[in-house]
Amino acid sequence: MPPPFHYQHGALVRSGLGPSYGATVEQHVSGARMIGVVASDYATSLLDSLTSAFLRDGDQSAERSAELIRAVSPPFASGGALFITEGSNAFVALAGSGRCYLQRNGALESIEPGPRTLLAGDQWLVAIGDAQSRVGARLFTEDAPAKASAEFRNDTLDEALKAVLADCVELQAIAATWSVGA
Repeated sequence: MPPPFHYQHGALVRSGLGPSYGATVEQHVSGARMIGVVASDYATSLLDSLTSAFLRDGDQSAERSAELIRAVSPPFASGGALFITEGSNAFVALAGSGRCYLQRNGALESIEPGPRTLLAGDQWLVAIGDAQSRVGARLFTEDAPAKASAEFRNDTLDEALKAVLADCVELQAIAATWSVGA
């Protein structure tokens, strides 16, 4: 059975902001995808370890995502956020200053850790930093397309992320995935 969505991913890190370095990751294995951000002096090494565990295990449950996030939790990092998708299911795991947001129907909402259901057009964002002041408003100025098309490429999402970082100075590192109807 083909996946119910196509996904577009993008990630950016703002340098020189906050007490530690930021890093992002996007990885997929056996139909599951993971995006993540971490803030730490050892951000790249931590994400490399986390990615290896994700690729090795193949278990994309809520319990597994909570276990993975411990690798990027204080005291090892000031924060981390993971967003794992498989089919139309998603799992959110957060630690420290890590946050997850969903923009659906033009309004941003803060998402707590745990399982979620994906819908076409969802715009998910994991971040280091707090965009709580933006909840209820539109963060992404462009909507995710309802269907996959040749015109929509990852650079479209990258431009949207650049605009988010320019407008939302409290965010240090961000990664996003947009679910686009098949």
